[in-house]
Amino acid sequence: MTEAENLRTRIRRAFTDVTLGGGVTLREARVLDRYGSFRERERARALDFQGPWWEVSGEDLEMHRPFSFLDAVGFAYYAPAYLTHVLSHDPLYATDTADTVLLGLWPRYSVARFGGITAEQAAVIAAYLEYAETQDPILECRAAVYTDAWVYWARRAQHP
Repeated sequence: MTEAENLRTRIRRAFTDVTLGGGVTLREARVLDRYGSFRERERARALDFQGPWWEVSGEDLEMHRPFSFLDAVGFAYYAPAYLTHVLSHDPLYATDTADTVLLGLWPRYSVARFGGITAEQAAVIAAYLEYAETQDPILECRAAVYTDAWVYWARRAQHP
């Protein structure tokens, strides 16, 4: 089993029981970004898949950059979908989504959305970051982001 396959298995196990429930969806996050009305949010939400996170389509994940506008529930739901989606590409940075994920995991701007993540999930996120850093073709541009994000998630794994 490759390291990427091992990480996908760990992610699936750590996030298996996570559901979206009333969390913010991908299209709903886009409406929030554009200061949309409650009615627009409802319409956008109705368009999004809300079943198991591992069945969210890659097309939807590639189309949306939601992390700044997700609540804690939405983040816990979409984070594993994004992580496994990126890990399914070879090389890892064959998709722009890898950048979206890295910045979405970076605690620099807001950690409130990280509130729904357990210690086990935080450990898997830290492992993802460690792996992704080794695959990044322009690491010199993002090394500090990886370090900041990894330190945050490794600490969260120890002290949730």
